[in-house]
Amino acid sequence: MDQSVWTAVDSRATVVTATRRLARTIWQEYSVRQQSRGLVSWQSPDVLPWGAWLSTLWEEFLYSTPSPPVRLTAWQEYVVWEGLIRAHPASDQLLQVGATAAAAQEAWRLAAGWRLDLSAIESIGNDDARVFTVWAASFRLRCQEHDWVDAARVPDILREHLKQLHLPERILLFGF
Repeated sequence: MDQSVWTAVDSRATVVTATRRLARTIWQEYSVRQQSRGLVSWQSPDVLPWGAWLSTLWEEFLYSTPSPPVRLTAWQEYVVWEGLIRAHPASDQLLQVGATAAAAQEAWRLAAGWRLDLSAIESIGNDDARVFTVWAASFRLRCQEHDWVDAARVPDILREHLKQLHLPERILLFGF
């Protein structure tokens, strides 16, 4: 394990990892290190995977905002996607609307996560890409109309409200 992790953990910094597996590995290795020092008890390190850290910040945001938006669950997002796709004229050509909705939901998560420009995708993409951009625009609009936030947009909302949140003094992003 990289020495920067142990330095951060020993100084009580929050370590945010790219994956749950990496967070679990750090926890386990930290326990082994503490036991090898002869300790029988110690304070738990603050090690969280990215998604869990965002959820913690989201909870704090909810309690520090007078009327926060509603965060959709993965299932709720799927239902919105499926409804939008079923309402689209091209849906009668689809064999599996449910599978298409799941694929569109994942494509949206990736496109939003990578901050892709949907207008560029629309202008240079094929027919499937263009249909996806129509669905994505509809999804974004539906979320705005109802004050919903999908998982892909949670980091953006939190970034806009960072001053309201109590962030740890030191944070180490590890494994990204």
